[in-house]
Amino acid sequence: MGFSADSGYLKGDMEDVYPENTCKVEALTSTLARHAPPVGEKMPQVDLGTFYKANPSFVWGPALLTATIQAVTRLPKVAAFTAANGWATYGLQDAATYAIFAIILAYAAHGWFATHVSQPRQLQSYDKHLEPGEKNSAYVDRVPPSNEAVRTTAALLTSLIYAGVPFAPATTSWPVFIGWTFGLALYWDAHFFVVHRVCHLYPTLYKNVHKLHHSNKQPGPFTAYFVTYQSHVLTEQLVVLIAAAAGLPRDVFTWTLWWGTLGTYVEHCGHDVHDIKLSPLPITFGQLSTALSPWSLVLGGESAAHHDWHHEKFLTNYALSFTYLDRLFGSYHPGRVPGAFAGLDSASIAKAAKARDALPEIDETPAQATSPEKEYFTSEDGMPLTSEELAAMKQAEAKKAEANKVEEKAAPSAEESKKVPTAQYTELRLSTTDDWLVQGAAFDKYAEDGNIVRNVLELVEKMKGERGEIGAMVDMYEHSLQTATRARRCGADTETVVCALLHDIGEVLSGTNHGEIAAALLRPYVTPMNTWLLSQHEVFQAYFFLDKCGGDKDLRDKIKDYKVAGIVKGHEWYEACAKFCLEYDQPSFDPKYDTDSLQSFVPLVAEVFGRTPFWWEPKDKAEEELDPKARLANGYSLSVRDAKVDA
Repeated sequence: MGFSADSGYLKGDMEDVYPENTCKVEALTSTLARHAPPVGEKMPQVDLGTFYKANPSFVWGPALLTATIQAVTRLPKVAAFTAANGWATYGLQDAATYAIFAIILAYAAHGWFATHVSQPRQLQSYDKHLEPGEKNSAYVDRVPPSNEAVRTTAALLTSLIYAGVPFAPATTSWPVFIGWTFGLALYWDAHFFVVHRVCHLYPTLYKNVHKLHHSNKQPGPFTAYFVTYQSHVLTEQLVVLIAAAAGLPRDVFTWTLWWGTLGTYVEHCGHDVHDIKLSPLPITFGQLSTALSPWSLVLGGESAAHHDWHHEKFLTNYALSFTYLDRLFGSYHPGRVPGAFAGLDSASIAKAAKARDALPEIDETPAQATSPEKEYFTSEDGMPLTSEELAAMKQAEAKKAEANKVEEKAAPSAEESKKVPTAQYTELRLSTTDDWLVQGAAFDKYAEDGNIVRNVLELVEKMKGERGEIGAMVDMYEHSLQTATRARRCGADTETVVCALLHDIGEVLSGTNHGEIAAALLRPYVTPMNTWLLSQHEVFQAYFFLDKCGGDKDLRDKIKDYKVAGIVKGHEWYEACAKFCLEYDQPSFDPKYDTDSLQSFVPLVAEVFGRTPFWWEPKDKAEEELDPKARLANGYSLSVRDAKVDA
């Protein structure tokens, strides 16, 4: 059982890059791997005192709740009832002991995952600034969650309010203890499910109570209590107060709170730890969890994979401890396969675990620890290597070292770097042919280094979160990825998939003509049909909704410019645009859809933007008949000029 005050957070989408076109992709990887860090990481790093000044609700909130508890428990009838039944307040010592334990446990869980966890157990890749050639990041590579840790500490310190809460005496038999533990687990899960789901379904509640917890899609142990105080009250402290009023025994509360805190850190860890052995015990963590919560065998146990998917997709897996309510109300999803983002699967995990278990124990004396033979015994993420993998790794490192030497020799000195030529004009009319030779070469290099593709994809990235939220259940970033994913899975060609990815980059700039923005960007690189499709797709989209807004949904059949003799429906590309909207665009607002990552589309975008501008113009067409923008390419690229000379 986990007791996060919230259960959601926004995904980072960094999965494996397709192996094709790696020469183009490597130059793009570092920037494309950067996504907005959690809200806690956007702020300047703060200490607890500064946090309280900025978030006074964590001071006056617990104080007000404590005063209310004191006032209620001192009412004559309440005081008489608690005294007659032997109820006693939890006490400051026990409340403080728990708060300190929970805070230390958060740091311990973070440290354990940073030190020991392996990528085959990882559910998502993590945001970090990747170096060229790197494709995935592990937990240890994440931005240090310092501000998340501060908020976690503040949230857990509010547990001191439990000091004044009266609880029934401890149970005196195992059946009573187990019965109360099961009852509390069942109620808490149902309470959490309802509150959590309502917070997601009502925008005002979501914004003011729950949204902070959704400021990043990639959970970690400190995510569990990265919450607003009002959320913490609704999903934990209110449950405790209701249960205490119902006669919750003191020992059941203590056990549930302590074990549940570990459970919530594990649920937020972003890794499948179910089969990790708890040395020296002969059992795994999953077996221990089942033994301590056997009712999960019937009700379905909530796992890290389930909860991680909620962080990624928002509107699934609302429950806290069990899956039966999500299954009953249609919000259940099994989550990602561990290691899938890195091209690994559960079979690989099992194989790796088996290999690890079969390894002989190593006497880690200083001599052995520094032995060259042991240096490559495991990969960087802790996975055991076979002799073949070891040899391959050594060979790869040797090649990399040799390549670095070559690059060092070829790299210009600092003085030489300063002498990189630049055009000398201060007004275009004063420029010379030599200036445009210099500038053409510079522009070619700019494109070859992946900057154009990087800039284009950042237009998609900037629609993530608040800047892309225009009232739908998904932001425009998710909608764009989902449209492209559907197109790719339906077998669309490369440029159509790229059009699907970029079709709405203008919607956050100019809603009614946003298609023309994407069309203008892609026109030199895609066929005239796809340019037209992009520029008109919002008119075709109207077929699915405009009548609900008091408009005419059949606009696409009434535009005079579309009429072409012999075409019943209108324009010659009518059917292509109708198909694009029906199959790819209009269904792509589903928060439960398993969307591919932005990183996975990098090779496709690189291929399209790597084409010669206006490649679709007939080669034998006279230059004076070419599109004027096609003729402008001379001013931007030496390669275009050279191609014309060769021709």
